[in-house]
Parts: sequence; structure tokens; C-alpha cells
Amino acid sequence: MSYSGPAIRPNLIGRLEVSWIVAFLALAFLAPYVVHFIPSWDDSPIGAKLLPIFYAPLIAALTRKAHVSIVVALMAPWLNHVLIGMPPVPMAFILTVELLLFSAIAERMARNHKGKAWLGPLSYLLAKPASLAILLLVPGFLPGVPSAAQFAQSLMNAWPGLAVLALLSYYVPRKFPPGAAPA
Repeated sequence: MSYSGPAIRPNLIGRLEVSWIVAFLALAFLAPYVVHFIPSWDDSPIGAKLLPIFYAPLIAALTRKAHVSIVVALMAPWLNHVLIGMPPVPMAFILTVELLLFSAIAERMARNHKGKAWLGPLSYLLAKPASLAILLLVPGFLPGVPSAAQFAQSLMNAWPGLAVLALLSYYVPRKFPPGAAPA
């Protein structure tokens, strides 16, 4: 038997969306990978300082690709875990929750506050308490790290990454306005 109906092919929009997801997932993998070659200036991981896993979801949110931002937020920690073994599973879970909230907040704020440098850092700071909630609700989730101490330390370590998020928040909408056709 053969099927004589219309051929089922993905439409152009679907292919473009898949292309954007793949591109942003590549960035979500490559940014942390490359950043981890930078030597840390103390004993905390450089990724916890520069926040590279947040770059791709932020850029997607700033360019009004909310669904791409959410897909990247869901997949990036796990893609990195599978490909390079980092972050560990408990941290990948926490990062997934943080990235989902971060993406949703950033996209929502980007609608009304395009090009504001504070958008990325504020989105991060508003999403960050989710990790504290997980650590408080599930004691021992990250063994050997007291919840409040881990939360406070992660905020203190993140100031350079907050500066990077501010730069991205300011420049990305200027260079790649939402709705502009890709070059």
C-alpha cells in the first residue's frame, strides 16, 4: 500500500525555530565550555562567577524568542552534563529551575524595558531565590553545603556575571532588535 495524500513536510517557520533552538543550544554549551578555560582567581568555579549558561537564554529572551529561551533553559544544563559531565545532577536540576524562571522573567521584562542594562541582572536576582527554596525544602540536596551559606556565596561570586548580563541586556537589543530578519 502506498499513501497518495499530501507529503508531510515541516514548514519554513518550524525549520527556522529548530534552527534557532540548535543555535542557542550550541551557545548554551559553548559559552560555559569556553569560560571554564579561564583560570579562576580564587577557589570558586569560574562558571559560578561569569554565569555563562545564562547568556543564551537571555539573548533569546531579548530577541523575543521566548519559546526558544524556555527550551534552551530546559535543555542546557542537561546537555552540558551529558557532554562534559558538568554540572553534577543536583546542580543541573537547580540550574534548570533557575534558568526557566530567569528566561520567563527576562522575556516578560524585555517586552517593556528593551535595552535596559539592569534587565539581565534583575532577572537573575529574581530567579535566584528558587535555588534557595530547593535547598531549604530538600536538605542535603547538595551534600556538604549548608543552604543559606551556598545561596549567599553564589550571590557574592556572581557579580562579574551580573556585569556580563548587564552588557548583554544593553547591547543585544540594539544590535539585534526583536523582529529583525537574520542577516
